[in-house]
Amino acid sequence: MVTRTTPLALALALCTCDPGPLTLVGLECTEAHPCAEGLACVDGRCAEPSVDAGLDAGLDAGAGADAGADAGDGVDAGHDAGLSIGQNLLTNPGFEAPPKTDGGLLGWKPVSGLLTLLDGGNTGAHSARLEANTPNQQPQLSTTTSSPGTELGMPFCASLWVRSDAPDGGADVTLNIREHFDDGGTRFSPGTRVNAVKTGWVKLSEYYVAAGGGSIDVRAITARLDAGEGLTFDDAELKRVTALPCPP
Repeated sequence: MVTRTTPLALALALCTCDPGPLTLVGLECTEAHPCAEGLACVDGRCAEPSVDAGLDAGLDAGAGADAGADAGDGVDAGHDAGLSIGQNLLTNPGFEAPPKTDGGLLGWKPVSGLLTLLDGGNTGAHSARLEANTPNQQPQLSTTTSSPGTELGMPFCASLWVRSDAPDGGADVTLNIREHFDDGGTRFSPGTRVNAVKTGWVKLSEYYVAAGGGSIDVRAITARLDAGEGLTFDDAELKRVTALPCPP
């Protein structure tokens, strides 16, 4: 009697017998006879390369700007170097740098209104005052640069301390995180609004989850003010974090 093997049974038998690429692990290797693609020659034997060290280096919450470069040769190394977790990505976040020769402040610009350096602040020796220089104006403060290397799902937290100097009380101010893309598009966080008061400093906090493939920065925009009225800002932060919500 002849036993016929169906095509399905034959395929299953072949799949069962074929151990797949794992049989390459453990084979002897030399410089003249390297391992197959995806394997590394370790102590004369082919082995799967370890990735834990690189991931730990790139995701270390205390890592500095060199962490991404040390994380390995993967495509994310440059991104981690520019967007290290826990590093303040803003230039001159405390407004402590002296004014530039043109009168501007390092790292910051007024999209509208007038920006000046003040003595004293929430912390440190200085803060920045943003005032309306035309009637019924909404002064807006923005960074002059943004940090590149965002990836899909990256969470960010931002904060800014603010105080009103209006004689009759406070004024609303909104903090946004922005992601800029190569095609010129911009994506904003929802925005957090607070009423700044004259009697003390108030902290604004905001979060954002990146779409990826862009650069990141912050802006603050006030309610409409009369000419000469303004708000004072200090201690700005923008950080890549490991998870949300943002710390208080």
